[in-house]
Amino acid sequence: MGPVNYGEAIKSNQRIIAAGNELDSIQRQIEAAEKDGNNSRVAELKRQLEGKKGIVRSDQPYF
Repeated sequence: MGPVNYGEAIKSNQRIIAAGNELDSIQRQIEAAEKDGNNSRVAELKRQLEGKKGIVRSDQPYF
């Protein structure tokens, strides 16, 4: 086993955290749109959320 590249591990963790923060942000927007009764916005945000969840769960973050 070779040496660990901590710089890359840190960058990877930062990307994962950023992706999680983005998912949280979209979820908060969904909750606000539901509260306002904006069904079309809720549907749009839910599609965004599902698309990003699939990408974030893969080995490579989407950005």
